[in-house]
Amino acid sequence: MDRYVYYRAPVARAAEVQRCVLAMLQQVTQQTGVRCELKRRPEPQEALHTWMEVYHGIAAGFDEALRQAERQHALATLIVGARHSDDFLNPTEWE
Repeated sequence: MDRYVYYRAPVARAAEVQRCVLAMLQQVTQQTGVRCELKRRPEPQEALHTWMEVYHGIAAGFDEALRQAERQHALATLIVGARHSDDFLNPTEWE
């Protein structure tokens, strides 16, 4: 299963958000082995970028590792509003 996490952050803090999230993703990968990606929409809306973290092949223990990384890197202090997540199954997992 893959997880997609998205949220918004001020354009003026884009460099901070990028550094913070990349460090967070590296920590999650080291702890869980999950392959991660960071994406951002090309155009801001209302001076906010929409960011997306993608986690491929999440497994047991992933949720706690992600929560721990979010807290340790204080991502909540850089974003506006809540983080939203959606999980999607891969074709081999549909049954």
